[in-house]
Amino acid sequence: MGYNCQLKTFFNLKEWYKWLFIFLSYCIIEISNFYKEKLWIFFYILIISTFLICIVTTIFYTKIARYLIYLLIESKKEIKNIIRPSIKDTFYTSLIIIIITVLISLVIYGIDKTFFYLISCIIKLGC
Repeated sequence: MGYNCQLKTFFNLKEWYKWLFIFLSYCIIEISNFYKEKLWIFFYILIISTFLICIVTTIFYTKIARYLIYLLIESKKEIKNIIRPSIKDTFYTSLIIIIITVLISLVIYGIDKTFFYLISCIIKLGC
């Protein structure tokens, strides 16, 4: 039981190190983009290729990345199942929304005017 716990901790630590290395590689790439004119082209290509190799290995060897790939594949399948509304349905839905918006704004305007009139009457009585 203890060995299994240590093994899980080691793999979690290993994944953490992989992601940390990718983050540091990304930071190095950003810094090298800033100083691009001053770097040798060989060094720049070496940094980019190292970063790409780290990304690929992380994608294939970490659970998080495999789960993200799985989510992308599943979302692509779900997007294929979407039924787009027709132009007629879209037009009628938009028309209903516009009419309801205008009606609600007129009701709120009426309530606002009523309260304004009532408050002005109360102020006139008080003076």
